Amino acid sequence: MKGILLEKEGNTGIVLTNSGEFVKAEGLDSHYVIGDEVIFKNRHRHRHIRKIMVAAAVLIFLFTGSLGIYGYSSSFGYVNVDINPSIEIGYNMFKRVNSIKGLNDDGEKLVNVIEDYKNKSVTEVLDMIIDLSIKENYIKREQKNVILVTVTNDRIKIDEEEIVKSVERHINENKVSAEIIEVKGDDELYKEAQQHNTSPGKLKLIKNLEKEEKGIDKYKDKNIKEIYEKINKKDNKTKEQKIKKESKDEEKRIKQEIKRTKKENKKENKEILKKSNNGNIKNKDVKKEIKDNKKVNNKKEKEEKIKNKEKQVKDKAKDKPKEAKKKKAHPIKKDKKNKK
Repeated sequence: MKGILLEKEGNTGIVLTNSGEFVKAEGLDSHYVIGDEVIFKNRHRHRHIRKIMVAAAVLIFLFTGSLGIYGYSSSFGYVNVDINPSIEIGYNMFKRVNSIKGLNDDGEKLVNVIEDYKNKSVTEVLDMIIDLSIKENYIKREQKNVILVTVTNDRIKIDEEEIVKSVERHINENKVSAEIIEVKGDDELYKEAQQHNTSPGKLKLIKNLEKEEKGIDKYKDKNIKEIYEKINKKDNKTKEQKIKKESKDEEKRIKQEIKRTKKENKKENKEILKKSNNGNIKNKDVKKEIKDNKKVNNKKEKEEKIKNKEKQVKDKAKDKPKEAKKKKAHPIKKDKKNKK
């Protein structure tokens, strides 16, 4: 179980669970301090009257005092969703949504019509955003969509995997084809993204596409599908260049090997002729050995010509127009492909 630590004595403490229940937790790690979110296995309702009075007093303080106001109204983590609308969801110390804001024009349009989001879970608000994006045709049923989800755990951690699975489930329920990209954010990336008024995940993808600072402003208003396709195109081009280089290197290596073999055979032939002139080998044997060496050279040359011919045929085939193939997801992110 999880909860907020309200009181601690040794390795025992009073914890307020997400369901609003006060329980006694034993075997707590020594590094936990009051106000931390703790994980514990045992669950005992607290019965001692003094402890109940203490817990009640703490509860009143939490919800009426400055700590309660701060914990309720302040954001302790963020979840960003990018389609073309770019929206940021803030959640409080109780993992309940306390703010949403649009990071671009389309995001602001959606946020302006989303009502009754406060105190809902992050997954509930994500469902609302997806439903509205489908309704407004930002997510299209007739084509493949790309959705970027970025989780930045500031002080209160949230289950990132469950967030992504929730998006995936809701997309499938709506019978929409979409690829879900997950990016893990951090405090440094979040602060930099704020400076450019974009999401941390989108900023990370743009940086993979454009190394220079001016590239951020160039792509920050593009929809996430367009950015993702450009990244894949760039990666494919890099792979093709790598393959061509490897092919040239291999061709060079084969030529060097043939040259070396010819040189060695020439040297051997000279040795054979030298021995023949000294009377150590019969003339017939000399001719046969030289002939065999020439055959080896000719065979290697033929193999080289065949390889080059095959390579030319393959290169010509690559140049012909062909249907676009499904691209693999980019490695910096954990891709989830959802298609029903």
